[in-house]
Amino acid sequence: MTALSSAAVDHTAAAPSWSWPLSSAKYDRSGALTDLEQSSLEELGWDLRRWPDRWQDPDQAQWPAIHRLVRPLAAAQAHLDVAEGAFHRRSSDDAVALLLRGCATQRRSFWVWDSSAWAEVLGTSRISYQKAYPGWADSSARSYAIAAAYLFGFSDFDLLGNVGRTAVARKVFGQVRVDEAIGQVTAVLHGWGQRSPQVTARTVGLISHAMLLNHSPAWPP
Repeated sequence: MTALSSAAVDHTAAAPSWSWPLSSAKYDRSGALTDLEQSSLEELGWDLRRWPDRWQDPDQAQWPAIHRLVRPLAAAQAHLDVAEGAFHRRSSDDAVALLLRGCATQRRSFWVWDSSAWAEVLGTSRISYQKAYPGWADSSARSYAIAAAYLFGFSDFDLLGNVGRTAVARKVFGQVRVDEAIGQVTAVLHGWGQRSPQVTARTVGLISHAMLLNHSPAWPP
């Protein structure tokens, strides 16, 4: 075992454990939307942004019709590592609204979206995303939506243009776990004299990408 892998193994042993947070068997994964689901999504429009306060309110007419769509998305959002502050909380809430709106435009639930459908909803580039959505749906909301999509099986990030893998990995696996692994590996590289910013940046990206490909923050993979 190399010094790099030995150090990483020792460090990983002390890191908090992580397991896949969603059990799809708990949910209604029907692909087709009912007429009521489709019409409710369309009637709500971007009022879908109000889902945190409205979706469990029995007095709200359209929300009960889309409970089976909101519930797993809300669970996914709850498992993401959301940075502190109102801005990030709003962005993570907006990510759920984006995916609910995607159900309306795709006319089927996210459970059956293929990679191309996910890419249509998430944007094939930053520019295409910005053109498709209102101004409040900024890059932060997109990043949270991509992280949530990952928990539902999407991992073809190349279809989305230049997506920061590290930002997604931190949201999915937790910033502490990701940064601990990155810090351990970069410390060893620095000990070998590899201190250039380019090497560090590339290492950070490669470690994050490997975690996402491996569906686990465990390091080494």
